[in-house]
Amino acid sequence: ATRFGAATKDIVGFQKAFGDLTGASADQANDVIRSVGNLATGAGVAAGKVIADISSNMESFAKFSTMGAEGLAQAAVEAAKVGGSLSVTMKAAESLLSFESSLTAEYEAQVLTGKTLNLERARQLALDGDIAGLTSEIQSIVGGVGDIQSLNVIQRKSVADAIGISVGDLLK
Repeated sequence: ATRFGAATKDIVGFQKAFGDLTGASADQANDVIRSVGNLATGAGVAAGKVIADISSNMESFAKFSTMGAEGLAQAAVEAAKVGGSLSVTMKAAESLLSFESSLTAEYEAQVLTGKTLNLERARQLALDGDIAGLTSEIQSIVGGVGDIQSLNVIQRKSVADAIGISVGDLLK
């Protein structure tokens, strides 16, 4: 906890949840925590924040991640790089997999912004459980929209709805 600036409750929560989900021992969970911390530190983001983010999203880990703990760690690090969190990415994944409403929101955003949004790859990544890839894809989609600040209120909301995140998270 001290090494990575993480709260003890987050370390213990991670160990318990990871052990419950994977059958790993406490020592194995500690090894994963060390890997997550080193990955975050190497990427220049706060390791404690990433560990806390993963710890609070273990249910989503069980639901989505097919890439194992490392894939979840990479997703949390990518989210932290842009000031986001894993919970935002998981919310987006849920939203993107509600196909009918997601497609409707995508087309609405395209009409309102005049920009072409292609969320097909994001939907596939969410379906495949590639949360790290989804995080990067969302960043790419938002970057493709252009200057978010120049959009009006309705346009911002439509883009956020299409991706499945809040306007505040879109602005981050």
